[in-house]
Amino acid sequence: MRIILPTTALLSLAGSALANEAIVGGTQAAQGEFPYQVSVQTSSHKCGGSIIDKDHILTAAHCVDGLSACRLRIRAGSNQHASGGKLVKVAKVTQHAEYDKKAIKNDIAVLKLASSLEFGDRISAVALPSSADDVPPVGTRCSVTGWGSTSHGGGSLPSNLLVAYVDIIDHEQCKEYYADRREVDNSMICAGVQGGGKDACQGDSGGPLVDAATKKQVGVVSWGFGCGQHTQPGVYASTAAYLEWIKGAVLVE
Repeated sequence: MRIILPTTALLSLAGSALANEAIVGGTQAAQGEFPYQVSVQTSSHKCGGSIIDKDHILTAAHCVDGLSACRLRIRAGSNQHASGGKLVKVAKVTQHAEYDKKAIKNDIAVLKLASSLEFGDRISAVALPSSADDVPPVGTRCSVTGWGSTSHGGGSLPSNLLVAYVDIIDHEQCKEYYADRREVDNSMICAGVQGGGKDACQGDSGGPLVDAATKKQVGVVSWGFGCGQHTQPGVYASTAAYLEWIKGAVLVE
């Protein structure tokens, strides 16, 4: 689930909609096109995630908040969240210690797998930024991937992974868009398209926003008001901003 906040009022996370919705304005991904994408699951698909090495998955803190590792598993190497590929249990959850569910800040977590993934054509790690300054410039084209329905508030539930292409939005402009609703701080980046219509949505939370040119993961799907709204772009936890935290979480055993 991406946290979707209604456009008419601010609700707490507990009061927000929890429908299993996904990429808006997307197209079906080819098998193996996004080999770093995983489905984070309890009894079924819950969120997206990305492979950062053979033993670790990057996802959003709100996806795993309150959940023990024994309740979680991931599916890797398949474009179908319910079949194929490899199911792996989660051994440990490292959620950012300062995750704030009310403000939706520090919305990032790392999952340690119970057994290592075997890399191949359909399973491999995504690249991360090289430093905290390795931030994509405004206008950078990025892919966002995930599963679920194809529109906010309804739609079919495709079995295949979907992808949409969105552009990085000027940070100050994004802050203005959300000024009366919620703070967009420097640990977040925003992405969307002119006129709206392409975006992540609930069911995509924790999934990767990846620079289409460099193939580096620049964001983790976090929150937004509605899905695909013209002046309410998707908000992502910036992987550059959390690079040192991610490295630390991977080292913690």
